Amino acid sequence: MYLDVSFLAQRIALSHYYYGITAALLMIFSLAIVKDIYKDKSNRWRNAHIILNCFALLLFMGQGITGARDLLEIGKYKLGR
Repeated sequence: MYLDVSFLAQRIALSHYYYGITAALLMIFSLAIVKDIYKDKSNRWRNAHIILNCFALLLFMGQGITGARDLLEIGKYKLGR
């Protein structure tokens, strides 16, 4: 079966883009709730902050993997392989 490489390359680029946008929005939201973290006595916002930052960490790791993979693919095409 024929595999369309350009379609896969577009999907990889989109995933890298959306990983970055989602991680940035999560970090902005985490900064926005800092005042609520200190006011909340039940630690509900603190737990939400920890969970969101862990999820953002996973997204940043995905950014690193897909970014490095994209750079390696660009190098492979420039070398003519």
